[in-house]
Amino acid sequence: MNTIEQNISRIIEKEIFVNASTFVADMQATELCDRLPNTFEKLIECSVKDDWREPVIEAVQDITPAGLFDLCEYMVIDLYTKDGRIVTDTLAETIDHDNVDRSPVIKAIEDGDQWQDVGEYLSLDPFTVEALQHWLVSDWLAEKLERVGALIAVDVMGFNIWGRTECGQSLEYDSTLKAVAKLIESDLNDVMGRD
Repeated sequence: MNTIEQNISRIIEKEIFVNASTFVADMQATELCDRLPNTFEKLIECSVKDDWREPVIEAVQDITPAGLFDLCEYMVIDLYTKDGRIVTDTLAETIDHDNVDRSPVIKAIEDGDQWQDVGEYLSLDPFTVEALQHWLVSDWLAEKLERVGALIAVDVMGFNIWGRTECGQSLEYDSTLKAVAKLIESDLNDVMGRD
């Protein structure tokens, strides 16, 4: 078992308490949410969100070189060919779709967390991500889940609720928990001064 798998096992054993799907569904369906301030809004936080990342990646992969050049001007970054030349506005009109290096553009969007901004610039609609299960989790795990962009509601009547977007597989194979385990490994490497 590698370190990531060990971290996931520890997270499941120590930081995930109980499935709360029925609790969340019952809370959303009752008038109790109306009586408790912000409860409904918090339950929405762990149940559904917009995902701009996937539609932006698809658009950047599909957009014409001229359209990508315009996007790069908007983002104030250079666009390059696959052989390392800077793409000018004239070249962008004539260059073949496959000769433009799109990965640095995606990396710049990722590094600047500009998914929504770029999506709106390109007039895209976000995908909707919905929780398929809900789990009560520790404060520590809630903070880590927040850092990896998971659906999480903190302090809903004293509970932290994670909205799990994957179903049909065990928690050991959950990509969100894998992202948390990688985050832990990265944090540890930063503390220890390792690459």
